[in-house]
Amino acid sequence: MDKLSASLPKITFQRKRHLQIVKLAGDLAEQTREEAGALGFMSRLLIMVNLPYRDPGKDQKTWWRKNGDVSIDVNSGTKEGVPIGLPYGAYPRLILAYLVTQAIKTQSPEIFLGKSFNHFLNMMKIKNGGTTQKRLSEQLKRTL
Repeated sequence: MDKLSASLPKITFQRKRHLQIVKLAGDLAEQTREEAGALGFMSRLLIMVNLPYRDPGKDQKTWWRKNGDVSIDVNSGTKEGVPIGLPYGAYPRLILAYLVTQAIKTQSPEIFLGKSFNHFLNMMKIKNGGTTQKRLSEQLKRTL
């Protein structure tokens, strides 16, 4: 052990997930984008203000956040006059990141979402079936 390593504080991780995230960050930092095999994009504005992380509630028809001069105002869509709910959680964020990435890669305002929902899942590298498919489908309806 060298002097620098000996002088650094020892870091312990309380949760296995924290350690996984730190290892992933280290792995990504050591790879070029070509080695990583993919590059994703997200609008600066969507990074500053994004969709709700938790369900704002079934009665909530709008959601608003502000960060400095940037704000986002999200309204629930409707189906036959009935609100379908606000998008929330990881899936709408993933969907937006996918859409922004495809728009930048193709340099087109039209984005191909697949021939079917299963094709869309495959394009996003999400396993088909179970609760994952049901939750993604629900959040996709709320997002688009």
